[in-house]
Formats: sequence, structure tokens, C-alpha cells
Amino acid sequence: MKVGTRLPVEVTLLYSNGDKVPDQSILETMGGPDIIISTQGMAQVKFRIREVSMKHENRKFCLRFACSKMDHNPFFHQLVTPVISDEMTVIRHKLTIRPGPQFPKVWYKDEGGRDKFISVDAVLTDQHNNIVTDREVPLRVVLTYEGDPDAEVKNQSILKLSNDTIPKVSRDGRVFLKVRIEEVSKNHQKQAFCVKIQPDTSYSPANNDIAMHVSPPITVKSKRNKRNRTRELKSAGEKKARPEPTLAASSVLGMSGPAAAAPFAADQIDSLRNNGDSALVLGMVRSWCSFVVDGMRTMEWQHVGFEVVEGGQINLHRPLYRCPGCWAYKDTLREPVHRPDCTLARALQGYRKCNIDEQLSRMVSAIKQDGKSNQSKPHVNISSTSTGVPSTITNSMKGTAPFLPPSPVLQSGVSIPSGLQPPQPTPSLSLGFLKDPFDGAFAYPELPNEENKVQTILVAQTSHGFPAYDGDDNLLGFYVYDDHSTCITFFPLSKYNKDINQERIKEMQEALAAQRKEGRSTIVTKEKEITLEKMKEQVMMSIFSILDEAKKMDVGGMGIL
Repeated sequence: MKVGTRLPVEVTLLYSNGDKVPDQSILETMGGPDIIISTQGMAQVKFRIREVSMKHENRKFCLRFACSKMDHNPFFHQLVTPVISDEMTVIRHKLTIRPGPQFPKVWYKDEGGRDKFISVDAVLTDQHNNIVTDREVPLRVVLTYEGDPDAEVKNQSILKLSNDTIPKVSRDGRVFLKVRIEEVSKNHQKQAFCVKIQPDTSYSPANNDIAMHVSPPITVKSKRNKRNRTRELKSAGEKKARPEPTLAASSVLGMSGPAAAAPFAADQIDSLRNNGDSALVLGMVRSWCSFVVDGMRTMEWQHVGFEVVEGGQINLHRPLYRCPGCWAYKDTLREPVHRPDCTLARALQGYRKCNIDEQLSRMVSAIKQDGKSNQSKPHVNISSTSTGVPSTITNSMKGTAPFLPPSPVLQSGVSIPSGLQPPQPTPSLSLGFLKDPFDGAFAYPELPNEENKVQTILVAQTSHGFPAYDGDDNLLGFYVYDDHSTCITFFPLSKYNKDINQERIKEMQEALAAQRKEGRSTIVTKEKEITLEKMKEQVMMSIFSILDEAKKMDVGGMGIL
């Protein structure tokens, strides 16, 4: 380092290829334009570039520092070699992954089944690390190797997103992803993986002013060997029990649906195996198929934006949708057409054209009818109860403790008043999300007519769920949050029988009127969100935001109506 001489320095803004930026006024030097290297041989410079790279065709910038030509000694300009800084991209916002305490350093992909995922939570922030709201950003989720964000894994198909994951930053500035990596690090030269999230500019080039972010490294293994696993379980104490698969019950928010269905007990499953009740098993298969197809129908067209009319204005009444299977577009004017090779469309069309549901229903009826005709034969030792359930199954249910939903108490310790307790669940032969095959319907329930009438949802917690109203602000039912599957399910008032009286209904409707009068943001309307699915998505984002804040404060998030 050369000391003892004061040297004026001139700063020039360049593009990464060395071309000079035409408008040098976008470079702002803090503390004034004069930069001088002191007699100690150093100078500290703070600067700001007032335009993002997106306005310059996404080109990167760099700075050139050279001896000022205005110096009183002209020989310094020839003797001192200029220096150029590293390249930089100027952005407006950035994505930030916030790994929680459960984020794994080592992840065992074959422990816990194929429904095991890694949670990746992220936010959109500004230069002050404040969360940016009112900006929806579609995301591209990419698997990379540790140490180099640009070193993307060649086979991206090994990175899977869960069915309920929407890779998009919502208007509250948050996104919640669940990912699964299908290959172990050993097959990739023992390299750890990282999950990179970046704006999907194929949807909106205007999002080029957002910077990507990469998760901490994850080493993926198949499973622990039995000896190591036993040692870890002993050191950790008793293994944490897996939560019961309820239809709609939240231990976090303290709410329960009108009837939480009981899962099969182990002795009941053994009874089914021993008796070979084909009608029951086939009925379950039919219900599961209907459940899966309904889920595929909801995923067939995903909302990606709105049409742009003359003048560059966005028409909020003309939404655009896109099929995740073939990337075909759907609008409000033309009949949607999938590509011929679309797997999602072919699966749905095959299910409908082949009448799979009807065929399974006929098979179930035939098997049950055959079973009844065989009851008169002496070698058959199966009797039926009045409900039509084989006595062996009924007997196996005796002694089985009835399933009860989690106690409706908020994390803050505020108990729900006894008058607001949800109806008690009734025992049934159900798998949680499947209807009882013995009720004669067998099919998974269609979308309730009452839910089609929903125009307003109040994000206010009650013991029954989040109140839903029609266009005249009449109470229709409740949306119940399930913290196991992280989704909300609609239950109409008719499902609650007499547990909600007219006085309680009037109280709920008055609560909505009061919230409207105060102009609170807890009201989600179809008029603003356009579709019911967007309304439910907004409610979910509000729930996640409340739970996130509650975790930070270590208190319950919402009061109870």
C-alpha cells in the first residue's frame, strides 16, 4: 500500500462488458462527488445505483475507479492503473428463505413414506428486510448443488412438490413450499443439495427486479440402519406419536368440524383381512379414486394472471389459467383445449368416459348381493347387524376407544366457552377422507351447493371454524382448518344439527356487520378475490401469517367469537 499522497479518484458506472452507461446520473455517491484517497492510502466509498438492472435489459453493472483527470498533477493519471469492481445486479426486492428449527441438514427420504416432505418457507423483502405485500410472484423451484447456485441438477424431475403446494408468493409476501428429493446424495458424488427459488419470469418479465435465494444444504440419504436408528430413538426418549388423520380438526387453532371421522384401528384392519370383505375394500378404492379425481380437477386449471387490454391496463374480470400438465392456457372467452399428450387431461377424460365410478359401484353392489345370497348356506358364519356391517367388524370395534378431536384450547391457554363446543364425533368405518362404504352412496361427496353460494369469509376464529356467508350476509357454514394437512374444509350449517341455534347464527351475522363497519381487513370477499379458490387461498395465507406471528410471540394468534 502506497501512503503519504492524497489522490482524487473518479468513479464511472459501466456495464459488465465494459461499455459506459449513458446516463451517469443514476450513480449517486454518498457524501458528495469528490472521492479522495487519504495519505494513509485508503478511501471508503458508499454509493447507490438508482435504477434496477431490469431497466437496462437485465445487464449487470460494475464500477471503474481511476485517478481524476482534474488533479493538479497530470502525471498521476498516467501512472495510476484504474481498477474495476466485481459485477453486480441491481434489484428492487429479494426472496429470502427462512429455515425453521426443523429444517434438516440430513434428510432420510425413505423414512416416513412417500408423503414425507421438506418444508421451505420464504418471504419477499425490500432493502430494509421488510416483508413486501400486495405483490404476487410466481416462482420457479430448482434443485442445485451446494456452493454454487448456478450448478443446477441436470435431472430436475427428482425434485417433487406436494399437491397442495402453490409455488407463488401471495399478496401477504409469503410462500410455503413442501418439496421432496427423490435421489440420495451418494448418487451425485456425495454432494449436498440446495433448493433455489427464483421468480418465474416466463409468467411475468416484470419480476426480473427480484433476486433469487438458496436454502441451506441438505444431504439426502435413504434411511438409517437399524442399529443407528435404535440408538437415536433411545437417546431421544419415546418416539413422538403420529397425529391421528382427522378430516377437519385443528389442535393449533382450537376448532373442530361437525363430525371428525374415526380411522380404522389395527384390530379392525385385521378383521377385514381375515374375513376378506371385498365389498368394503372395493368401496374404499372407489371412494379413494373419486377423492383423487376431485383433487386433479381442482389442479387442472391454475390461475396465473389476468388479460391485458388496450392501454396496458389489467382486466381483473378476465382471469387467465394454465394447465400444469401441458401448459395450455384457458381464458373466459374460448373453450379450453389441452394438448393431445397432456397426462392430466387424459387421466380425467379416461375416468369420465370409461365410467370408472359407475363400474366400481356395480361391482360393489354385485359383491354385496352375492354375500347376502350366501348367508343361508351352513358353512358361512357371517351375520350382519341392523346397519349392514358384518358382526365380526362390529365386534372388533367393541373395546376400541372412540376417537376424539384435539381439545379446543388455544395455545395461549384461552379455553373455548362450553357453549361453543363443537358437536361430539360419532364412531364410523371411515379412513378420515373417505365416506363410509356401507352408507349406500360410496362416492366422495361433491362440492356442497351451500359452498357455491359463499361470497364472504370472516377470518375470525370460532370453535366451529371461520364463518362463511352468502351475498346477503346470511351465515352458510364454516371453514375448518386442519393443521395436519394444512387445508380448510367447508361444513354447511346443516351438518351441525342443533349445536348452533338461531341466537348464535344472529351473533355471527352481527359480527360480520361490525367488521364491515370498522373496515377491518379480516373480511375476504368474492368480489375482490374473483373466485372461491382465491378466497380460500387468501384465508390460508392469513392463517399462516397468524400462526407465524403467534410462534414468534409464543402466544395464541386469534381471539374467539
